[in-house]
Amino acid sequence: MSASKGKVKSLQLTAVHKIGANLPKPLRETSVSWTQVKNGIIANADCRDALKTLDADSIDLVIADPPYNYEFVGREWDHDEIQRRLSRVKDKSNSTIIKNVPYGSGLAGGKRDVKWYKRNQQNAMDYEAWTKSWADELFRVCKPGAYVAIFNATRFLARVQIAFEDAGFYPRDIIVMEKQGGLPRGLNAVGKLTKEGNPDAELWTGYHSALRNAWEGVVLLQKPLTDNYLTTLKDYGTGLMKAVNDDGTFKTNIFNKVTKREVWPEGAQELHATPKPIAWIDWLVELLCPPRPDAVVLDPFFGTGTTAIAAENFGVKWVGIDLVPEYVAFAKQRILGATKD
Repeated sequence: MSASKGKVKSLQLTAVHKIGANLPKPLRETSVSWTQVKNGIIANADCRDALKTLDADSIDLVIADPPYNYEFVGREWDHDEIQRRLSRVKDKSNSTIIKNVPYGSGLAGGKRDVKWYKRNQQNAMDYEAWTKSWADELFRVCKPGAYVAIFNATRFLARVQIAFEDAGFYPRDIIVMEKQGGLPRGLNAVGKLTKEGNPDAELWTGYHSALRNAWEGVVLLQKPLTDNYLTTLKDYGTGLMKAVNDDGTFKTNIFNKVTKREVWPEGAQELHATPKPIAWIDWLVELLCPPRPDAVVLDPFFGTGTTAIAAENFGVKWVGIDLVPEYVAFAKQRILGATKD
């Protein structure tokens, strides 16, 4: 990829810097280093630190895909942990169906006694508190009326919503993103009972302990309006969504237009455990982002840069933050090499 397709500049931000026309500028001198790529900026940092460097009321839309709370306790969500999980996927001796979720925290299996359920409950509470820690900064940087769309596992959507409500956001909806594949999960009782020689094994044919995972949820929230939608639109250019299709029909809260598995950019799935389809993010940006070229989309868990690709496709600016250096490096090259995903 030639540098002519997009110049990269490393910038140490100070209070006087402006990164591109109408992009958020920092509030104060900071040690967070940002890099400008095409119509956006990237920081390799903890989002809780990087968000502090952005102006209040400067972001038009947030799309976030944070680490899901699959046994989050006791593990750092970094490159080494991702590689540990991915190595389990490649291990042919590992018969676990859902292989790329965390292992080792003591929450995946074992005896379902009182202690096990208490550990799970505490784990969920810890995750909610961690979510609140970055939701607070998102509330500050979002404009009134700005939408926030947060991906998460179906059983933790409520925890995410509560954390964001506690930070000041108003809940709007849960969006269903249907996906291809989705393996069955849980215990196949008839197989286990048959192996044990249980005479009633066949009675439980077709019974499992969970459903096939066929969708991912997006918690949709909004920073409170200024008086009403029209006032907020006039003052901030935010608050509304593009809810009408080109044919005049209304969009629903179910997105089911991905009919085949995504063809990922080379190296994306090897590097990141859960990259999102560009079709999902394109749809969210078109739905929720104001149609102004100076609008800014923020992704505080940037991963392989899919949100930036969608923002570039839509013709708006973007801000990306990720803690993992390998993700940031991959995202930069992907964005520079992209024309239209």
